Amino acid sequence: MTQSMPTGGRWGWYRDHEGNEFRRVSRLLKYAETDTYNLEQWMKRMVAEGLALRDDLVLAVKAMGRPDPVLGWSKADKAKLDGIAKDAMNAAKTRDGARAGTALHDLTERLDRGEDVENVTRGLPSGAAMIVRAYEFLRRENGWRSVEIERTVVCDELECAGTFDRVDLVPGLAALLGPGRCQHEGAEWHEHHLGVTEGGELPVIVDVKSETAPWLNGLHIAPQLGIYSRSLRMWQPIGGTVKVRYSASGDEFEMPNGQYVPTPCVRQDVGVVVHVADNDAVPYFVDLAAGWETAQAAYANMRREQAAKRKLGDPGAWFVAMPNVRRPQVAQVLTEQAVAANYAGAAQVAVQRPDGQVEWKPTGTLGVLDTVDKQAIENVWQATALGDLAETYRIYTEVVGRVWGGRVAEAAEARRRQIECPQRQLHTGGGKCACGWVGGLLP
Repeated sequence: MTQSMPTGGRWGWYRDHEGNEFRRVSRLLKYAETDTYNLEQWMKRMVAEGLALRDDLVLAVKAMGRPDPVLGWSKADKAKLDGIAKDAMNAAKTRDGARAGTALHDLTERLDRGEDVENVTRGLPSGAAMIVRAYEFLRRENGWRSVEIERTVVCDELECAGTFDRVDLVPGLAALLGPGRCQHEGAEWHEHHLGVTEGGELPVIVDVKSETAPWLNGLHIAPQLGIYSRSLRMWQPIGGTVKVRYSASGDEFEMPNGQYVPTPCVRQDVGVVVHVADNDAVPYFVDLAAGWETAQAAYANMRREQAAKRKLGDPGAWFVAMPNVRRPQVAQVLTEQAVAANYAGAAQVAVQRPDGQVEWKPTGTLGVLDTVDKQAIENVWQATALGDLAETYRIYTEVVGRVWGGRVAEAAEARRRQIECPQRQLHTGGGKCACGWVGGLLP
């Protein structure tokens, strides 16, 4: 029976028997990655290699044609391209070291669960068999013993969960580094769970890595092990299933039933990475203090990003609307965009007589305007406030159902400029104003 908590959803979050969902540790640590150049280059190479391997994926891309030169790909097209790129990466990984690494990981787990080395290595390629034997020799000759294997732990402080490879007893660490400190000190469960100790030794978090140079990936590995070492509770399956509804998505699933138990006490200063490669198994110390500090920084960055994306008006949102500010009416903005400061032509559309009536005078350059547009322009020229223009815009677009633009928008822009003219005193007399006002405007 598997000991790790099931995962699901878009990001593969952990889901427990109580309806809780936990962000994966690996997902959280994305917020700590400051140099993603090499990762991005690797992903590009994987997509290119996968397309070279899969003619059907190339055909799928070609079948989509070219994107719109202005709007680009639609949302649906982007999703389709993302799927093709993902399939290409999966195709490339069949020739990448990732699968070999996963296989080595599984082989070492079989050893640590007690399977005989001869059974584990039987039928393996010579290179893999040599690595497995080297790993078995390291543990046997140095007296390493697994306390827990492949268990999911929850770090409530950072709101995430992850599955460690091993918690091992490694003889000699107390003499080399001192007695160590347990993560349960001062915790609620500590008095009930003193951890597994043997000869004064405290277990350590152990990770098995097969990548070329794991020390170059320390910004991910050290925080990962640091989170595991600080986690206080561990998920444990108890058999059977339970129907659970998850609040975030509203989805309901049959999930393995489980319970939470305290994590085994582990050292807080160092973890161990066992590098299995090149016919060898080499252990390295990992600085968990630095890793935990980085994990906390990643969590802080995540929280900052969440706050920065909150909607206007939500508690803690970074953006708040300024109060007591005059904002432009919709008609005002649209007419500005329509004529972009050119209102001289609009004055030729209709002229307001001294008696306040509008005389319609179309010219040969204005094109043919129907009755609705003529009426709208007359309403615009009779407006004495911005609210009148806004009402004309509403009727024209919502009631009549037309698109705001053309000569109607030009006339509205011209009238808006006249209403907002800073030389309004000239509108009440016989003076000629630069805005082109004809007739009187109420102050």
